[in-house]
Amino acid sequence: MKDPKDNKTPDMLKSPTLTNAERQKAYRERRKKDKSQRLDVFLDEPIADMLAKLVAFGGANKSNQKTIVSDLIKKEYNRLIAVKNSKLKQFLENEKKGTQENKAP
Repeated sequence: MKDPKDNKTPDMLKSPTLTNAERQKAYRERRKKDKSQRLDVFLDEPIADMLAKLVAFGGANKSNQKTIVSDLIKKEYNRLIAVKNSKLKQFLENEKKGTQENKAP
């Protein structure tokens, strides 16, 4: 049994601490399991600055780049769906028909 006042001897019952690389690998594996998709993108400097300002502006909302980009995509998607004679809606309907035709016997 370890002396509670002993700060120098490692606790043999604890699992060893993970390295940054091991923690990152575990994080990526968890994200794969919840069906998230990784997106790597390079933005032009003015656009990256705008995104940074949106993050900073979010402040109390705890906004981060992921939240802001996700919200912007959702808003644009919903806006395009709501447009009269929406080409996006037509595209989705055609895509759905194509998928159903492929499943037909």
